Amino acid sequence: FVPVGCIKIPEYLLDMQNLGSLALLIILLLMCTQEPIFYCAGENAGRRLAASEPAESGNLHAESPSLFTQHCPSVEGTGRKDAYAAMSMFAMLLYWGLLIDLTIFSMRISAYTLVC
Repeated sequence: FVPVGCIKIPEYLLDMQNLGSLALLIILLLMCTQEPIFYCAGENAGRRLAASEPAESGNLHAESPSLFTQHCPSVEGTGRKDAYAAMSMFAMLLYWGLLIDLTIFSMRISAYTLVC
């Protein structure tokens, strides 16, 4: 551990690559808490069961709810989609930033191999 002010933090967090990986993990976990498909899965399970039973009117081709939908009452109008979209944007930016650092590392290895 390394003291930073009055708080001790793990030494591996001083490396930007490791800190970015931890931030990406936290954002992905937060995204799981706001995933619209998870909220709609419980609602659509009952609808799919009811839709699978034959209708009394004889219409066997009634519209059945899809398994992976983001449109349900528990998501619409709650702001979950907006929060999920914002976290998704930050996660993608962080992911691409981490990939850029990986390509620079790859070029360093290639330059070392070329010289030696």
